[in-house]
Amino acid sequence: MKRTKLLLLICVISFNTVFAQENPYVGLNPPGLTPELFAPGMVATEEHLETVVTFLPDMKEFSFTRSGGHYKEPTLFVMQHNNNQWSKKSILPTDAIKYEEYFMPSLSEIRSLEPFKDIPIIGFSISSNRTLYFYVLDFNDGSGHMSYSRLINGNYEKPQKMSKAINTGKYIAHPFIAPDESYLLWDAEKEGENTPDIYINFRQKDGSW
Repeated sequence: MKRTKLLLLICVISFNTVFAQENPYVGLNPPGLTPELFAPGMVATEEHLETVVTFLPDMKEFSFTRSGGHYKEPTLFVMQHNNNQWSKKSILPTDAIKYEEYFMPSLSEIRSLEPFKDIPIIGFSISSNRTLYFYVLDFNDGSGHMSYSRLINGNYEKPQKMSKAINTGKYIAHPFIAPDESYLLWDAEKEGENTPDIYINFRQKDGSW
C-alpha cells in the first residue's frame, strides 16, 4: 500500500520548556482548510518522525509518538494544558501502554467487542460520544471501505457502511473523526490516481456527509 508521508520542518525546542499558550491548539490558530505544521518545535521536528497525535475530548491533554534519531522505537509523549500553558507530562516507560489506552482503546479491545468480532478492522477513530469510525482494507488491491457504529445503551450497534462521499477510490484508510462528529478526515487514492491524498468531509444539517 502506498502511504502518505507528512514532512515536519521546524526548529527544535526542548521539551523541558513550558509553553505559554492562550488556546488549546498550542498557540496556533484554530484549524482551517489549509494544512499547516502542528506545533512546530514542540511536536514537529526535523530529525524525528512524529505520528498519531491524539487529543482528549476536553483538549486538556494530547499524546503523540516520536521515532527516528536516538528514538530507536516509537516513543510516547504526553502534553498537558494547565493555567494556559502546555508542558510535558512525565510518563514512566512501564506506564506507556496504559496511557496509550487512556487516549485510545487498543485495536485488540475493539475487535473483541461483539459486533466487530468477525470484521478485520485495520484502524479506527472514536468521537466524544464513543461512535466508532473504522476501516477494513485489502492491502493487495486496495479494496475496502469505511463504516461506523454508534454506542447505544452501552452497546455498539450493527456497523453501517458510510456513503460514497467517503467510500470512493482505493486504500480508504486512517480516519479521524472530530470530537463532535462535525467533520471527518481520511486518506484514499481516487480513481485515476496512484498516490493517496488526505480528504475532509463535513457533516450536513440532515446528518449526511
